[in-house]
Amino acid sequence: MFSSDSDRVIPRQRIKFGNIIIQFLLLLFVILFLSQMIFDTNDISWFADLGDYLVILFVGFFVLTSLIGSANRWFQFRRWTIFAEEMGLTVEKKSWFSSPVILGTYRGHQMTIADTSESRGRSREHFTNFMLNLNTPTTSTFTVKKRSITHANRELTNDEEVDKKLTIKINSKMLLQQILKTGRLRQGLLELGERSRTRDLYLNGKILHYKESGQVSDPAYLQAVLSYMIEMIKLIERVERIGR
Repeated sequence: MFSSDSDRVIPRQRIKFGNIIIQFLLLLFVILFLSQMIFDTNDISWFADLGDYLVILFVGFFVLTSLIGSANRWFQFRRWTIFAEEMGLTVEKKSWFSSPVILGTYRGHQMTIADTSESRGRSREHFTNFMLNLNTPTTSTFTVKKRSITHANRELTNDEEVDKKLTIKINSKMLLQQILKTGRLRQGLLELGERSRTRDLYLNGKILHYKESGQVSDPAYLQAVLSYMIEMIKLIERVERIGR
């Protein structure tokens, strides 16, 4: 754990109070409902008496969460628009219900920031994707993921701190050595998406792609991730030129 944000390559994201409110209300509703079931198991008349109130609570909870979700989408679009204007980028949004996309050129590289969602069981999980194009395509590829119990037989980097937190699959030992030798790149790998359930960094030869769970809207965090990825791309392209 690093001492303060001033020492970090990637700053910590600001807390989204809208999400906290939704989670608190959902938890409160579940606790109230379960407490009634537990303490009144011999008398279920309370359930019939609460029938109308439960309907109102369900509808009220659905409306409230929908409003908060709409507000979050609006604030995300607004903050992305301000960020894009400051960075000389553009924002596209096809409809009110669609997710915004940031497009443009950042420090000489074509880039895209976009929201996606994936099915996870009966729910959908949102992700923020950062994609930057390499100007010099590389034969190197890698995948960096958060370490999990499914990675028991993973490859090791011989960097104890990195191996405790990450699983790295890479086809170039030279590139891996250079990344881990470069202080800011190594530190950034450890910091990216610390509070996120999912954070994946991919290199496929032409595109460096970072995916993090959640809808990222903090401008400072957005810029820090882009700047970090540019530093990574510069090193990748330099290693590619040396290897030729």
